Amino acid sequence: MLEFKAEPAVITAGGTVTLRWRVQAASRVIIDNGVGEVAPQGETVVSPTQDTTYTLTAMNDAGEVVTKSVKVTVTTTPPVTTPPSVNPAPPGR
Repeated sequence: MLEFKAEPAVITAGGTVTLRWRVQAASRVIIDNGVGEVAPQGETVVSPTQDTTYTLTAMNDAGEVVTKSVKVTVTTTPPVTTPPSVNPAPPGR
């Protein structure tokens, strides 16, 4: 059994994502893209700067390998718009 998810799967640049997983009967569990070897069950927070696919690879003592991937989409921060300034004073004052 292998569960692997990213919450949320879409973030704005600078945001964070929680990767959560649960693997049964695995002797070794690795998540790529800088996460590394992890416990068979857990979570970690990542902050990708661009669209990233994280792949979890689980291995058991018999040499069987199972993988599952999740994609995190990074959007650009919406531009900040400033409304035009309104001058309530009549002209000439």
